[in-house]
Amino acid sequence: MRTQNERKLTARHASSSGRTNHHASHEVICLKIVLNEINPPVWRRVLVTADTPLSDLHLIIQSTMGWMNEASHYFIKDSAKLSPRGAHRHPRSGTHLSYRESHVSDIFSSPGDTVIYTYSSGDGWSHRLIYEESVSHDEPAEYPKCIGGARACPPENCNSIIGYLYLLEALGNPFHPEHEYILNRFGAYDPDTFSKTDINERYREDNYGCY
Repeated sequence: MRTQNERKLTARHASSSGRTNHHASHEVICLKIVLNEINPPVWRRVLVTADTPLSDLHLIIQSTMGWMNEASHYFIKDSAKLSPRGAHRHPRSGTHLSYRESHVSDIFSSPGDTVIYTYSSGDGWSHRLIYEESVSHDEPAEYPKCIGGARACPPENCNSIIGYLYLLEALGNPFHPEHEYILNRFGAYDPDTFSKTDINERYREDNYGCY
């Protein structure tokens, strides 16, 4: 039986269809996105409107972090797993509900609320989404807007945190037996790279720059 919170998450209806950049006519909240289990931390701070559909928030997270949207994903709010598909049971992660009619305001109600966003269940990239505060805004600002962060996210398909740590070891040691292979596969990856300017420029593209 679904909890009251789960019923609430599936009962909301989208007020509009399609993806747009939101002008500052609604509540704006500050989210901190932290990639779990990596130190030094990979994190971003982004402003989004409360009426942003979760389907858009997914694309925003992908573009903000630097992922390529090549694998499945879901949100975890309390005990409810929310995915873009209809209600179903996943062999690894259990029962999922649909988020297709839900918005940011359905999963974040007050500062301190934390939601988990999982990308690529095979590689297990888990992110904490932390509602830090509501913010004032000046017209005609557009959202989303990245206002801070640090370090690059791992390259796509580097095979989980273990693979990421191995990649860093190999790239950092020219005498490593797989240094040339890793360099040819992933290029001159710099784990310390971060540019909020680049992220905000991507936001202006279709699908927030996520393909």
